[in-house]
Amino acid sequence: MALTIKNDEAESMTRELAAITGESITAAVTIAVKQRLDLIRRQRTSRAAALLEIGRSVAPVLRARGAEVEDLYDHVGLPT
Repeated sequence: MALTIKNDEAESMTRELAAITGESITAAVTIAVKQRLDLIRRQRTSRAAALLEIGRSVAPVLRARGAEVEDLYDHVGLPT
């Protein structure tokens, strides 16, 4: 499968990376993309975990106040 890069800066950086690492251009691109995907996936997972933790910590407080989901939104459905 072919991939065409029509960006001079991207091509230059790819060639420089391949030259520095001694990898082929294909290997340099594959490794770089894999590393970036891994980073983004970890960030998303960690962000989701943080949001879930916030929800877990706030839920008991809201329940203790007798708050219901409906109490969080106005008649139009916007947060209050």
